[in-house]
Amino acid sequence: TVIDDKSCMNIYYLYQTLIKEVPVKNNNKIDSFTYDAKICSEEYIQSLIKNKNANYCMEFCDELEYKILDNNIKVISYKCFFNNFARDYEYNESGNNYILFVEDKEDKKMYNSTMLFKNQEELEVFLDKEDHIEIMEQSILLSEVIKNNI
Repeated sequence: TVIDDKSCMNIYYLYQTLIKEVPVKNNNKIDSFTYDAKICSEEYIQSLIKNKNANYCMEFCDELEYKILDNNIKVISYKCFFNNFARDYEYNESGNNYILFVEDKEDKKMYNSTMLFKNQEELEVFLDKEDHIEIMEQSILLSEVIKNNI
């Protein structure tokens, strides 16, 4: 069986995060985050905007599924977005949510780090670590992982 490029990248990604337990870094720029108004208050959003020079880390969890060699692998994804500076927001009445607009700075470029976990329990153990944000900050680009393993 031949493994295509996407499956190969997924194998490296899964190995890096699940086996080596090192987060993967992506240099993706995000323009906005959406927050459910039932969960997040307008006061909280306004507090993020108050200090334009404050550097925020936004955290999110999601369930993902990878397909490798006709096998589906379900994991929990924990993602941190670093170097986000809030600049504005708007309320979307139809979606009942807030859209927080963010930017990066010349000297602090935005990036995100991702760790994958086999289940919710493993994620919770990781989040209970006092230094879990610092661990996420020490992420490595997947291209570097591949380069170092070739």
